Amino acid sequence: MLLTPGFFRQAFIVLVTVSLALVTAACGGRQTPDDEEEVQLPERARYGTLQTGAWTVDATDLNFDGAPDQFRYIGANGQVGWSARDLDFNGTIELYEYYGPDGSVIEQEFQLDFHPGIDVVRYYVGGLLVRKELWTGYDDVFTMAKYYDASGQLLRVERDNDVDGQVDIWEYYDNGELVRFGRDEDGDGVQDVIQDAD
Repeated sequence: MLLTPGFFRQAFIVLVTVSLALVTAACGGRQTPDDEEEVQLPERARYGTLQTGAWTVDATDLNFDGAPDQFRYIGANGQVGWSARDLDFNGTIELYEYYGPDGSVIEQEFQLDFHPGIDVVRYYVGGLLVRKELWTGYDDVFTMAKYYDASGQLLRVERDNDVDGQVDIWEYYDNGELVRFGRDEDGDGVQDVIQDAD
């Protein structure tokens, strides 16, 4: 079933009013779906600043309860640019997914708890997960990033333990095993100590 942008705009506003207010405050200005004709993808909080005006919305009721749970945004070229999905059918969007020109997933954003922002971001290249960022604290800072190789093996973990927006712990892996780690002891963002894991 295709819905008009106007219909979905009203439903979207109901679902993310609080999120939009927070993102607007952070971005320093008010943005509405009619302000821009193209999707806006800032560095963070993409879920709260997406513009819906230039997209046709395809809404799907995945669990057949009469309420749409998945919203696919289709551009003028007929390709899906991004989608929003209610994973647990509670009326709240938990997953925002972005697609490349070939239709493959390039990024996923998850809202997994009661915090109003995104908790996990996954980045893909060629259909493979290459990086995952996790929000593990109570500040609006991503405190952990995990990097993967082409086979899906964990290569490195970077941690921001003091939640200042800067990495202070590095962990290096080989075949899934921690082999060494580094620490920034003076807060300059550079590893001062590198040690073997044993």
